[in-house]
Amino acid sequence: MVSARPEARDGLRRVCVVTGTQLYGAGLEPLPYVPQEVALVRSVFKDVGLEVLDDVSLDPTPADLKRAVGRAMGGEEAGAHPNAVVLYYSAHGYTTNADYRLATFKGTCGTSEDFATSISAHEIASLVNQPGPDQVVVMFDACESGSAGDAFLHLEESIAKIGNIGPDVYLITAAGRNEEAHQLAFADAFSASLKSPGVPNSLQYVEAAVLCRDMNHRLGRVGQSVLCHTPSSVGKRPLRAFPNPRFRKRRPQYMPEATEGFGWAFCGRKRALGELVPHVSGTDPDRRPIVVTGHAGSGKSTLLAALAAASEGQPLPTAAGSDVIGVPRGSVALVQAYGLVWDLVLEEIGNELGVPYQDDPEAFFRALDALPAPRGLLIDSVNRVGPTDAVDVGDPTALQEFIEKVLLPLSAIDTIRLVVAAETPLSRLGAREIPLAGPEYFEPEDIELLSRTILARRQGSLHKDMPQQQLEHLAAGVRERSHTSFLRAYLFSIDLAGREPTQDEAAVQTSVVDVFEQQLARVERDDPAWAKDLLTPLALALGAGMPNFSLWIDVVQRLTARRVDHDALDRLLHAAEEFITDAQSSANTAGWRLRREEFASFLAQQYDTAQAHAAFTSALVEALGTGPDRKPQWSAADDYTRRNFAEHAQRAGLLDDFLTDPDFLLSVDPMRLRRALTLAGTPRARAVRELMDLLRSSNREDEADVSRLEFLAQAHQQTELARNTGGKQKLWNSTWVHRVPTDAVTGVPVVRGGSFLVVGTQDGGALVGERDRLGLRELEAVGDPVSGVHDPVSAVSAGLLNGKPFAALGTWNGGVVLHDLGTGQRYAMDDPRPFADRIVACEVGTEGLLVATAHAWRRYGLAGVSDLPVDTGGLVLASVATLALPELGWTVGCSSGEVAVWAPNGTLQRTFMTPQRQALTHIASYEGDVLTASNDGTVFRSSAHGTDQHCITRHDQPVTSMKVRRIAEGALLLTTSLDGIVRLTPLDPASPGLAAVSADLGIQIKAADLEDAGRLVVCTNRGTARITF
Repeated sequence: MVSARPEARDGLRRVCVVTGTQLYGAGLEPLPYVPQEVALVRSVFKDVGLEVLDDVSLDPTPADLKRAVGRAMGGEEAGAHPNAVVLYYSAHGYTTNADYRLATFKGTCGTSEDFATSISAHEIASLVNQPGPDQVVVMFDACESGSAGDAFLHLEESIAKIGNIGPDVYLITAAGRNEEAHQLAFADAFSASLKSPGVPNSLQYVEAAVLCRDMNHRLGRVGQSVLCHTPSSVGKRPLRAFPNPRFRKRRPQYMPEATEGFGWAFCGRKRALGELVPHVSGTDPDRRPIVVTGHAGSGKSTLLAALAAASEGQPLPTAAGSDVIGVPRGSVALVQAYGLVWDLVLEEIGNELGVPYQDDPEAFFRALDALPAPRGLLIDSVNRVGPTDAVDVGDPTALQEFIEKVLLPLSAIDTIRLVVAAETPLSRLGAREIPLAGPEYFEPEDIELLSRTILARRQGSLHKDMPQQQLEHLAAGVRERSHTSFLRAYLFSIDLAGREPTQDEAAVQTSVVDVFEQQLARVERDDPAWAKDLLTPLALALGAGMPNFSLWIDVVQRLTARRVDHDALDRLLHAAEEFITDAQSSANTAGWRLRREEFASFLAQQYDTAQAHAAFTSALVEALGTGPDRKPQWSAADDYTRRNFAEHAQRAGLLDDFLTDPDFLLSVDPMRLRRALTLAGTPRARAVRELMDLLRSSNREDEADVSRLEFLAQAHQQTELARNTGGKQKLWNSTWVHRVPTDAVTGVPVVRGGSFLVVGTQDGGALVGERDRLGLRELEAVGDPVSGVHDPVSAVSAGLLNGKPFAALGTWNGGVVLHDLGTGQRYAMDDPRPFADRIVACEVGTEGLLVATAHAWRRYGLAGVSDLPVDTGGLVLASVATLALPELGWTVGCSSGEVAVWAPNGTLQRTFMTPQRQALTHIASYEGDVLTASNDGTVFRSSAHGTDQHCITRHDQPVTSMKVRRIAEGALLLTTSLDGIVRLTPLDPASPGLAAVSADLGIQIKAADLEDAGRLVVCTNRGTARITF
């Protein structure tokens, strides 16, 4: 049974189970306030639009609880899954050795009945991690309930490994691991926060992290901390379980000064409107975009808002004598670009035009081109796209990207009549310009009209009964002081409206900043600095602005030592409405900010930049709480923290302090982090930026970011970061063997049957080391015995010759030398330089030593087979290998486009081509078949006759190395590619115990080899490392 289903404004269905236990058995005291708590929470859920299941309310058994959750997850009818499910349970909780448990009806503690009369956190986590709803929120009001997070995290990690796609599961607990939960405290705080969440009205949903932060503010000092476990998917799918009950989407055309009683009215702008109205209506044959330019305060936003409001049939107040704006109904859409990145602007455009943007710009632009009629599209504040605050006037890089990805495509669409507002003209658009402050578009009389209107119509104005001649005199004075700024005219006029009329008031020369400060002082006459102190954090907030009351309160306290609460901020927002705006920048991002840059700059200058942003930094860190390791819980970060923390820390000079925390680096917005690292410019910031660039360019869908971060931190010698990452659960581990860069040509052969690995370096050297040990030592190649200068190494191989481990080194000068790895003895060939040009490949194995240059090859040490050179007959070899056939001595090689097969006597038997589209680079053999790797990223398997050809693995980038290796379970093909992928592909379909394994290491891999099952050695530009799965 379900309570009456409310109609959600967003069309989403949310079902909740609210229950608790008051009666217990041995070892547990009754909880008499549980009925009151359950009734309170059920009531507030209904008030905000959630369905409440009536199946269970008080004293459930474990079976009752499981049944109710199952019904909520499954929906009432088949296929009618809710979008979100909320489970709220209040009871005694306690920790056992195995899990955290919640007592149910007649539950006991310390008896043999404990398990039968309780339910574990793991059981509940399993119940809600089932297909059905998109999101689930579990809430526990119980002592030590923070301990339940371990079970939820463990299950989330297990599910991620097997790739099972279930709902996003959030956990909110009333107390930390070792804290008591006071009866009704959590429920009271939750109810208050849900009904009045302290977020901008334009924000449609309340994030779990924001909700918990607000609850902690309300709980104050009662000794318990609300904790939040947030799933890793939060950045992709914002929580929609809790709608904002105060939600009211503020349209960009909304202007607080247009509120009745404020006296403002739209004035003049006849010539600008004469050009804009035909353009946005689609009647002007000139389709070129229009750029409305002008300094801050010149009226750009007002002009665009007036057009949009008229299109909606709700025109702004218009002063007497001004023309009423006439545009067709529904013909104009206005989008605010302030603080947004380009894709979020496209999302807003889609919302306004009714053409949803779904992360595909080309498809979106095609859909706009298919609109049935032209639409006027107005984009305001394009000079303020990207990260911005009172200090930075927009981001030039973000602006250029915005022009490239948004404005240029829009300007080419026939159905879009584009108008943008910017402080200065925009390049590359080929647009017409309307400079509002220019003499052809600015009429001084418009400012005088605005001033007279405010003085005569503003509520409380002391000039309402002033003679017309005197009003005109005052308005003329305002016009002279304002120059071409409508903002200044408005402020000077409201300042005069509040003054007693005097004969010399026209001579008052108050500055804009002084007027602003005086208006703030009037908000709280007994404490003139109150409004200014409370508004200052809005001037320092980044992105969309101040995101919630909790952060706002914390920053005010840190900067001014004032203690304020929700009521104080509500009162401020109402009293200072003319100076504040709130705007939504995405589905889960909104903020309050000051409406004018002059106001923000004035307030921001009160504090040293580092001091001000240190207040934000410490407040944001404190809100995260700490985990068992006493470090910040970055998984609990809200959207504002993820987007803006790095820049706050950079401006405070504190960013380096956080660059050794892997959770921080993996939780915050990568682009905003990169910007902060660039601005910081410290050695550590530069190194972390480089490794994070590599991490961001790798495959982020394989859940191996922690493994890659440790690997890259070691590669960039960020020791503390690598150490902090090392203790975390990872899909694979890494250890660096040697720091000398290793080369793709030489590879990383590992001697089978021995304990050695041989590595070729990028500077033409060769190194040898022992398995399971760090460090490598040098191997000498052929050289001049007099000078001691050795030829650079161009090819390396290692294997068993006559049962002993040997390494063969080929050089750029055609030389070959053998090293006995067991004794360290070096053996020169009878002819130390058997070829005249570079050795491209060599192979040591049971069929002797195979050496090749681009134009010839020869085999040494195989009985019955000649060791004379074999000319390739014009074929330019890239690689050679021994063809695995019962008869020994067969050789296979590849050029860029052909495969050649030679008999043991050196006779060319055949050549053939493969379907690969680019040059062949490596060749190998398995059970008589030929394996070829190509720059197109593929590896093909062909018979020795060139038939039965098929692709057995495919990389996105060129293959850099290829080897066939055998383990107990069967044969594997080991390949690497330029994009950092190392892959093991089973070669025998009859080996069911083998599965393909692929890892993205985040850095270019030159070569790799398999030491043991599950352990690789890889060569990179940073050196040689071991990877263990």
